[in-house]
Amino acid sequence: MKKSVLISALSAGIVLSPLASQYTPLVDFASAATQVPVTPKQSFPPYAVSELKYSLTHVQVDVGTFAMNAINLGVPFGNGISYSHWPGSSGETTFNYPLNVATANDSKLWTGGLELTIGKKLYAPIINQLVTTNSTVITGYGVPDAKITLKKGTQTIGEVLVNQWGQYALTIPKQTSGTRLSIVQSKNSETSIETQTTVLAPPTWLLQLFTIRLPMLSSLVTALQAKRLVSEMLQHTQMEMLLLTHMAIMK
Repeated sequence: MKKSVLISALSAGIVLSPLASQYTPLVDFASAATQVPVTPKQSFPPYAVSELKYSLTHVQVDVGTFAMNAINLGVPFGNGISYSHWPGSSGETTFNYPLNVATANDSKLWTGGLELTIGKKLYAPIINQLVTTNSTVITGYGVPDAKITLKKGTQTIGEVLVNQWGQYALTIPKQTSGTRLSIVQSKNSETSIETQTTVLAPPTWLLQLFTIRLPMLSSLVTALQAKRLVSEMLQHTQMEMLLLTHMAIMK
């Protein structure tokens, strides 16, 4: 697995890169002449997860990072076994997680802020943000060098390659509210589990705070703190809300 790079953990802005103009032919396409753009480097968390490997009892998860901090792996919300490894000199580490624990928790694992849906060699691609009627780009994570395919029903809206850091950015036409979109990744003639999302109306700042900020901070904010924070949020202005969020984390 190629290494990831240390980049901002909260921004989703595109960084200009020489990769932006590269095109790579895909051997698993119907025609060898078909070419798909490579995703340019993004400002995403510094983690990349390779193809999963399975035994009868465990799933092997290979995670790479340049952050050189401890890497954690566990089921959502700490409901089962959790592991913490320091990456080796290559910036990579390997976890062998019990399959029965993962499947008992909706077949999901969390690592480095990423939610992996297991079951196949290629985990379900991750969508990085809400898709709204204003969205013209969908960003997220997948297996390095895999092809991302986005569909509306049977219609293919777009395709792009995941870059070496496990990131993708797919340009799309604006969609109407309520439209169902599906996304898969494929590599070496294998296709992942499907990820689905529904196009929403542009969210209010409060919805954005609940759906984007709080999940990222779930490991820092306890359930009691979150409950108190929600109660306080309903009584304050937007500027005060951001301050309250910061205060909750610091407590």
